[in-house]
Amino acid sequence: MSSIINGKTTLDKQEVDLAIGDNFATLDEKCTQTHLDTLSKMLRVLSRLVYDKMPDAGGGNPYLQEYMLRIANTIDALATKNRLEVATLDATVRSYCAIDPTESGFPIIVRDFYLLEKDKEKAPEMLKSLPDDEKLVRDALFTLFRGVYPEDVVLRKLQRNYFQMLKDLELAQPLKSYSEVYVKKTGTAHFLKKSLERLDENNNLPRFYTIYFNVTPSIYTSFDWRNELEKRIISGLSSVSAFELPTLAKKIEDIDGITLQMLERFDIGPFYNKNTINPEAIDLLLDQAHESNGILAFRRYFVQRMDETAKQGLIKRFKGYISGDMYSGVFSPVIQSPKFMLMPQRLIQRAYNLNPDFKDEVKLFGITAGGDFLG
Repeated sequence: MSSIINGKTTLDKQEVDLAIGDNFATLDEKCTQTHLDTLSKMLRVLSRLVYDKMPDAGGGNPYLQEYMLRIANTIDALATKNRLEVATLDATVRSYCAIDPTESGFPIIVRDFYLLEKDKEKAPEMLKSLPDDEKLVRDALFTLFRGVYPEDVVLRKLQRNYFQMLKDLELAQPLKSYSEVYVKKTGTAHFLKKSLERLDENNNLPRFYTIYFNVTPSIYTSFDWRNELEKRIISGLSSVSAFELPTLAKKIEDIDGITLQMLERFDIGPFYNKNTINPEAIDLLLDQAHESNGILAFRRYFVQRMDETAKQGLIKRFKGYISGDMYSGVFSPVIQSPKFMLMPQRLIQRAYNLNPDFKDEVKLFGITAGGDFLG
């Protein structure tokens, strides 16, 4: 079975992926709840899978686990928002959930996640205007004793639950940069790592980055390099993901006093199910699957320092002498892990029976009914 492997890193094919543009699909009420609930559950399982089974592919970074859970919580809030809109808004004005169906499967980040942020801003005011839980219970009992279903009370309870959820929740952000973590001292240099989470609006996927780098003693106590690093990161993020890591690596390496050792990116997704436009191999697996079945992909990309050359030019050499950084790094091509795919146990059994051609290096993980992993 050549198309399903236990794990192999390969060079990235460097295909140019274009922005999603107007590529979206609108889901009806039933499909929305099934789609979002399944995606949220699989994100939570993926978080545990990476921690348990992939220590070298992100499992050792607690920020990555937190990010996956934050995305899952955000998806849950979106599902609750949809239920609330179904109950309160006419179909002609309702903002139906939309997904990017091609190599994403996630809700449209630029729209739906933004709307959640706007609702979160008004959550404290809305909670003040809604009855508290104790009054809602009394109102419900009063209505029930009259032999009437408390529809209005249930609606207000749903509203309170939604805004309370948003008030307490840290939503996934378009871009969040963590402070660097000190790892160790190597010779005379300080070795650090820095994490970054990003909702890539162009490709409609959550992405997570980790930067491993040395800082020379000459600049370590200064805050200038930290500010410059943040600027270079923002300017290096690209909509064309195939060229993103080499571009970002060069921008970071060009900071005087910083020597980049490795830069990695984790793509969370795509999410595939019967609502998405899938590769042929995925459609084959989902052909007879239940509507609630889905497949969540996860992949690591990285570049690492392979060599270094002396800095050229009088100005660069002078700055290098001052900062203690006299060399420029030479980096590997982009290297990619297998495409890890998480799916229910029955789908992984179907995969091994049918042996679909994924046209890629993949590693499959099945989820048993008891929550264990196969693969």
